[in-house]
Amino acid sequence: MFDILNQDTLYFWSAPFFILIILIEMFFSYRTKAKNYEFKDTATNVYFALVNFSLDLLMKAFSFLVMGLCFKYRFITWENPTVYWLIAFIGQDFLYYIHHYVDHHSRFFWAVHVTHHNSQFYNITTGFRFSCFSATISLYVLFAFSICWY
Repeated sequence: MFDILNQDTLYFWSAPFFILIILIEMFFSYRTKAKNYEFKDTATNVYFALVNFSLDLLMKAFSFLVMGLCFKYRFITWENPTVYWLIAFIGQDFLYYIHHYVDHHSRFFWAVHVTHHNSQFYNITTGFRFSCFSATISLYVLFAFSICWY
């Protein structure tokens, strides 16, 4: 059962769902004359999504090497899988929060993150805007967590 729960399956099934939600939002935006969408802006958002998807694939390949090293040099071996997954879930979520906080409060990280906030329109496709360096920085942020808790 868990063999089908992977990132590729998630992309395969979630893409049509998000396309449908975006089309519904576009319809209601047009109908209410809210002007939340412009073709050029939406095309840019989709372009960023495709570039980041490609970069994510590259980073996924690189992360296999990193995770192999993390496993080889791990500090802790967990006996109870429930405790392991609970700590991993909470720890990863907390590190994402810290990472996002630093993105907004450090000039260096803001320079990478600002692309995400650089649209004149606020709609679902705006969430696709990420810098090409986002995947790389996220990998390094989570590296310390993975070496300690793998």
